[in-house]
Amino acid sequence: GLILFTDINDPDFDKSAVGKSHDELMAQIHGRTPDGKLVTGVEVFRILYRTIGFRLPVAVSRWPLVRSILDAAYSVFARDRLRITRRCDERGCRQT
Repeated sequence: GLILFTDINDPDFDKSAVGKSHDELMAQIHGRTPDGKLVTGVEVFRILYRTIGFRLPVAVSRWPLVRSILDAAYSVFARDRLRITRRCDERGCRQT
């Protein structure tokens, strides 16, 4: 009950509520904090893991060198995740 996941491909999802286009939302992970702040990228994972009690790994992920590596790795993953997760074929990539 601490985390709510939202499917941006759900027909009932209102993109205007976050002020982003579908392509912008698909470009990287987004999250919203309880106070309504929109966060993106690795910071979303830090918040999720901290919420479920993984405080030490989150703290380590904030060290400057580790942060740089994680941010760079996530950028590559986010860009190529449909191919990496095998959601691409000869017809293209499925966004769901």
